[in-house]
Amino acid sequence: MATGFFAAVPDDRVGTEWMPGVEAAAVGVAVAAYGRDDAVVMGVSAARLHGVVPRALANAVVAVPTRHDPIRLADRQAVGRFVVRYTARLDAEPIDTELGFGGFLCQIVKSGVGSKLDFDKLC
Repeated sequence: MATGFFAAVPDDRVGTEWMPGVEAAAVGVAVAAYGRDDAVVMGVSAARLHGVVPRALANAVVAVPTRHDPIRLADRQAVGRFVVRYTARLDAEPIDTELGFGGFLCQIVKSGVGSKLDFDKLC
C-alpha cells in the first residue's frame, strides 16, 4: 500500500486489479501504527464512507493520537493524511473496510436546515 505498509489481497480478488479504497488504506496504516482504538476516519473521508460524497478523492483524513507524516500510496496518486486528535473523545462508531476492521468512523451531525450537512461538525 505504502512504503513499509502491506495488505493481503482478499482471496476472491486474487488475480484481479483490486486495490483498497484510499480511506481503507489510510485507516489501515493508522491501525497498524497506533492500534484499532486510536484510528478515526474523519472529515470528508468520513463523509465518503457514510455515502455523502459519491466518489473517492485523492486524499484521506484519519485522526490519530500523535503526529504521523502523510503517506503516499504506492499504487496510485493518493495521500493519507493524519491529524492529531484526542481520539478517545471523538464521537465515532466502529467500521469494517475491505481490509477488515478499520478503526472508527466519525458520526455525521446534521445541521438544523433540512438534510444539509454541517461539515464543520464532522468530528
